[in-house]
Amino acid sequence: HRSGCKTFIGTGSQAENGVLEYGQKVSYDSPENPISAYGKAKLMASKESCRLCKEIGLRHNWCRLLSVFGPGDASYTMVMSTLLKMLKNEDCYFTPAEQQWDYIYSGDVAKALLAIAKNATDGTIYPIGSGKTKLLKDYILEIAEVTETKSKCNFGAIDYYPDQTMYLCADIDNLINDTGFIPETKFTDGIKETINYIKENNLV
Repeated sequence: HRSGCKTFIGTGSQAENGVLEYGQKVSYDSPENPISAYGKAKLMASKESCRLCKEIGLRHNWCRLLSVFGPGDASYTMVMSTLLKMLKNEDCYFTPAEQQWDYIYSGDVAKALLAIAKNATDGTIYPIGSGKTKLLKDYILEIAEVTETKSKCNFGAIDYYPDQTMYLCADIDNLINDTGFIPETKFTDGIKETINYIKENNLV
């Protein structure tokens, strides 16, 4: 505000909603019931930043990101850890991977945030994802196909986490209507870009 900014955009998480009913998309008005300390902290940041923006006259928008992947991703995430193992032809161990999941490429997230900065409605919460789901197992098999790995995928070798979310999808209708943003990058293309990043930075 002191530097002349007119808009504040915060990046939160679907963890702020906790575990929704199966088939229920993460929407701007989804129930807020965080389970993890991370989710609780993000929700508090959302509420307090909104309150402060109202006091000082900034437009406030909060974004709830779902599963983001791409160059620069942390090595412990599902996509990156799987890529690193498969590029080294190491065997991989997974849960049954029957979750319906929504992944979005990091470059598309950047475009969504820019669109929100330019055109969003004050006070609106925007979930950010692809708006589509498929089985986590299918994502993993797609990674295996792109990498042409010799790794063995051991599905069911690991139990699900307690309170495992089995369905995660963003409702991006408001985001599309308010800003015109449309996710563009296919999962396979995003994986190829991430592989290039891994090789360029000698991570395998």
